[in-house]
Amino acid sequence: MKKWLHILYAAVVVMIALFFIYLCAYTGDEVFQTRDYNSYTVLTEYEYEWVENDADPVGGRDVYRIQISGMTDEDRCLVFYAIHQSVEIYIGDELVYSLYPDEENYVTGTPGKSWITIPVYGSDEGKELRVELVPAYSNLIGEVSDFYFGSETQIVVDIVRKNILIFVLSALSIAAGIVLIVTALYTYQKSKMDESTLMLGMFALQIGLWKLTDMELIGLVFRHSIAAAYVPYFALYLLEIPFLLYVREFFSPKLKGSRIWYLTGFASIAVTSVSLAMQIFAKRDLRRSLMANHVILALLLLVVSVMSMREIRTNGWNKKLKKAVACLVACMIGVVADLFVYYSSNGTSTMVMSMACIFCYIVVMGIDSMLQTHELLVIGRKATQYEQMAYHDQLTGLYNRVAYSEHLGEPDFTPEHYIVVMFDLNDLKTCNDTRGHDKGDQYISVSAQMIKQCFGDIGRCYRMGGDEFCVLLENVLEGECIRRIHLLQEQTDVYNRENPGEYPVKIACGYACYDRDEDFDLGDTMRRADKKMYVQKIAIKQRGILTF
Repeated sequence: MKKWLHILYAAVVVMIALFFIYLCAYTGDEVFQTRDYNSYTVLTEYEYEWVENDADPVGGRDVYRIQISGMTDEDRCLVFYAIHQSVEIYIGDELVYSLYPDEENYVTGTPGKSWITIPVYGSDEGKELRVELVPAYSNLIGEVSDFYFGSETQIVVDIVRKNILIFVLSALSIAAGIVLIVTALYTYQKSKMDESTLMLGMFALQIGLWKLTDMELIGLVFRHSIAAAYVPYFALYLLEIPFLLYVREFFSPKLKGSRIWYLTGFASIAVTSVSLAMQIFAKRDLRRSLMANHVILALLLLVVSVMSMREIRTNGWNKKLKKAVACLVACMIGVVADLFVYYSSNGTSTMVMSMACIFCYIVVMGIDSMLQTHELLVIGRKATQYEQMAYHDQLTGLYNRVAYSEHLGEPDFTPEHYIVVMFDLNDLKTCNDTRGHDKGDQYISVSAQMIKQCFGDIGRCYRMGGDEFCVLLENVLEGECIRRIHLLQEQTDVYNRENPGEYPVKIACGYACYDRDEDFDLGDTMRRADKKMYVQKIAIKQRGILTF
């Protein structure tokens, strides 16, 4: 079930990525504006009324009227934030600005979120400035952010000041997510991936993206971007699965394998898939489907709570579970409080409390996961060292006899198309007796490196013990094998000429190709190669040359 949950989640991620690319490439707003930007100052108060209009998506529009009076020769400017609202602005009877989603935006009817800036000139004295907002969603009727009047610099400073806390928390959450993901992938390269660290990293990254792209401050950077307006919804729909897979790791094996985790995960994927499909086919916007997503989120928190109580009753407290439960309780309080504010404000609140609690959760549990990942790296390094010791010869670094036996014992091993090459070092005993064992070890090490240089790129090189070496060649032509043998002879000759003070290296070798008519297994092939090697050993002692 876990495998299918991963596959389905990956499929949903791909669908959302493709839909986001489509939004970037094929959606946009139609913007009309006749006035240039100049300096800013304060205008007068405004009046509000709801004007019914059956042609509008929600059956009407919000109308705000501002009387322009007391103007000087300096120009002034009106600035406000439109949230999923089409905009028309009139000065007198002149339409000076309009913002509507492009008619070719088949999959969405919202113009997204954008800051609107309208200059008001001294010549407009006595005229009425009328702002008409057409909400894409009924719960935004009557909702408008503050109208700003003043210098552009002061307005930007005020926007930054209002958003700085949530911006910092979101940016830190994204940074923490990236660090955790990179750490998990690095661990995977070194040993076994710590999946809990990866899932926490994905959760932190999506939480950060959700809030970062949902704040007013981002509207200053991505103006008239419908795609940017959908990023917080994408992140919100996708964060439940990583959170679920991370939290379940806290529990004992029996509870961790409970079907309730997977059923909740499949429910989340189903809601996300259906919501996305309805958005793509222009049946229902993702924002309108958020209630279903929030129900799944509440279900997930309920499952975590129930499973935590079962874990405590069955196995008692453990250090990690205590820490996780404490953080989760704080997050639940923050999320419940912010969801209440969210629906009370018709979806326009910033949900700072939940973001602060979740960030603290990410930091505390992230540090715990990093420590666990460090332990995995240490274990992985030790496992690599043990494997190196078990399957490699310590003096030469070549595979040892154990590795040779393991290779021949693999279930899919067949001896066909193999060539076995056997090697023996001439006069090693004499070197040990006359020069000492250190020089004998040097003789073995130098010979092993020559064998590896000549055969390592086309076969597997083994030290079988003492002065015996073996190379297994698979799917290599006999002519190429002979060429490599002569290359080895040339290398030994060069070494002996360049190192006259060292004990001369003499490597005898013999090879045999597997023949099903002669050989029962590769062991028979090795014995035939070994006999040929001893013939060459005698030839080298008598004439100093190979006879291949």
